Formats: sequence, structure tokens, C-alpha cells
Amino acid sequence: MIFAAMTALFMVSCEPEDTVEVPTVSFAVQPVNVDGVFTLTLMASGYNDTEPVTIPVNFSGTAVEGEDYFVSAEEFVIGGLEPVSTITVRAANSDAEGKTVTAALGAPDGFALGNLSSVTFTLVPVQLYASFESQVRKGVVSAGVNVQIFDRSGMFYRVGQAMTITLEVDESKSTAVLGTNFEFEGGKSEIVIEQNGLEGTLILNMIEPYDENHNKVVLNIVESDNIHIGTYGSVEVTFSGSPWEALDGEWVINELVTDREYFEGQYYDMCSKYDLLPQFNANDKITFDLETGTFTPAFESSFKDYFIGESSVKQGDYYDAYGTIDPAVLLVELDNVNRFFSPAETSEDKVAYIGARFITDAETGDELLDFYVLDYESHTFCPEWLDPMYGMYMPDKPTAGMVYLEMTFKRAE
Repeated sequence: MIFAAMTALFMVSCEPEDTVEVPTVSFAVQPVNVDGVFTLTLMASGYNDTEPVTIPVNFSGTAVEGEDYFVSAEEFVIGGLEPVSTITVRAANSDAEGKTVTAALGAPDGFALGNLSSVTFTLVPVQLYASFESQVRKGVVSAGVNVQIFDRSGMFYRVGQAMTITLEVDESKSTAVLGTNFEFEGGKSEIVIEQNGLEGTLILNMIEPYDENHNKVVLNIVESDNIHIGTYGSVEVTFSGSPWEALDGEWVINELVTDREYFEGQYYDMCSKYDLLPQFNANDKITFDLETGTFTPAFESSFKDYFIGESSVKQGDYYDAYGTIDPAVLLVELDNVNRFFSPAETSEDKVAYIGARFITDAETGDELLDFYVLDYESHTFCPEWLDPMYGMYMPDKPTAGMVYLEMTFKRAE
């Protein structure tokens, strides 16, 4: 009994006291280079308080902070209203290549360091350049600008993580006023390039009514820490406004753009009857009467097989023909055409779209009506195009966006 009591007393006296778990801090993972930027991520365990605690980071190594690299912060913050859980390290220039950075965590009072309290990595400078796809963009009431990313060798670059490119309006060169004459779709003057993307797009929309004296917007790319200005740092966007009202009147053909030579160059081995394509005829005319809402064709060429009589007209949306017409054309709906484009067969469905926009003659400076036949299925020329294998006609109107017919008209004197 004495032995048992002593044993019990010994066991009780040797039980460990209750231990208090000390919160720890460490790096979550070894940082990885993405677009020349290393991201340090903090992992804190065992801290549930709401009071902010600062975790210092000491940077050392063969690279010199402020000369070879820049950091977004020199301390993490856990808890509080403004926590900081990541710090980025970016190489300053190509001279930093191959130099090392060591980041070491410090443990504040009441904390201990975890398993990965120090990381070392080698700087990999990546100089990225942002450039507009072109210096000039035109639109009717809407226009898109593209920004592309390149590396320092001039090759397209796929960004490793989503990237935001900020644009600014050059007010000294723009005539259009933001909020009065135009607006940014989405409300922000920035382009987001998604992860693994090469480029991004921003849409600008004209605000009605159209003002020809305030229709130009000049945008500049804003340089940032990791983005330099590429070949085209600015772009000029010009709105032409809706051509609807300007359609009114009589027009005489100026040029058949999509002649036989054009189509042979585009689809040489995909048509057996190029000789039946519509030909240019200097007597071809059209008239829009917007007061009565009518379109009157007067063709002597084989376009008369399509425009078979007077039509009523309705204004439609804008259309870019699968990206082949830039800027987009205004769709105009007609209700009296032969969709078969044939002298022998007449389609039961007589509703179709044509496209219209205005351009300037490069030689004379005259305004021209750029006119597109976008909606047909030929039963005369190029019958192969009816074969679904070629995919020339789309199931929904306008059906002939792949093989539109284009001509220009000038105003009748």
C-alpha cells in the first residue's frame, strides 16, 4: 500500500504543466519568378488576435536593395485592418541578373520562427514593353484599342500573371472630352491582360450626339515599375459618327472593290465561275430617301439580280464581318432583294442586310459611300460556296460576311 501510494504521488508530481502554444511565422513557399517579380508570402500560425503585429523582413545578399532590386514593403502585417501578407521583389535592371537576395524574417515578441524563416533566390530581370497595336484607330460610334506585351528582344511575351496597363487621355492633343463626347467601356482607362495572355483591349464609346469638332481621342500608355513604353506609346482614336443621316440622296458607282482579281487572290481554287461575278458598270446608281424610308436601286450590271426593286430601309447595328471590316459598317435592312443573286431563281426570303460607312478618296479627297452586300447565297457565281465544307456562308444574317461584295459610290452631281 505504501509503495502504491508513493507511485501514485510520483506519477502526479511528474505530469507536465499546461504548455502555451507560441504563434509562429514563416514563409509559405520558396518564391518563384513570374515576369521578373518574386513574391514573398507570409504564413502565420497560432495567432488569432485582432491587434496588428508587424513581422520585419531583413534583406541581404549580393544584390543591393534600391540599386539592383526594389521591394514593395520591408515588413509583413498580420491582424488589424490593413494586413500585408505578400511582398514583391523586382529586379531594377539587367545589371542585377545573377545577383542573389536573401530575405529573413524577424520574430516579434511572443512569436517564434517557423521552418522556412529565410529564403534566398537569384534575380532574373525581365524588361517588358507595352505597345499599342497601331498608332491610329477609327470607329463609327465605338472603337477598340489593343495593347501588346513584348520582351526586350522584341518578341511577344505571355505574362505569367494578370497584368493591368493604365492609359491616360492626352488632353492637349484630344478634341473629344471624357464624359461629354466619349466614355470608356467599364468606366476605367485601363487594359487587363489575363494570365498567359499576349494583349488586351479597351473599348471607347462615343456619346451621342456626334460632334465632328470633338471626335478625336489620344491615349498614352502610362509607364510603371515593370512596364516600359514600346514602339507605339500613344494611339489616336477618331469617331466618324453614324452614317445614317448622310445616306440620304442619290449615289453613282465609283469603283467595284471586290472584282474578279480580288476574289481570285482571296479564293483562287474555291470558285469555278468567276466570270459570273458582278461587273463594274458606270451607270449603276442607288438612292436613299430617308424621309419616305425607301431605297431605290438602278443597276445595269448583274447587281440588278440582287437589288430587284424598291425596298423599305431600317437602321441596324454595327458589324465588322468577323473582323475583316475596320471600322465596322452600319447595317441597313432592306426588304426587297433576291438573296439567291440569280436571274433565274428568286428567293422566298427577300429581307437582307447591306453595310454602309463613309470614307475619303485618297486621291481626290472626296467623301465616298463604302457599300457592302453582306447577305446573300449566290446561285450563279461561285456555286462551290454553297457547300458547307467551305463554310463561306454563315447560318445567321448577314450570311455572307466571309464573301461580302464591296463597292464605293460618289454623290450624284
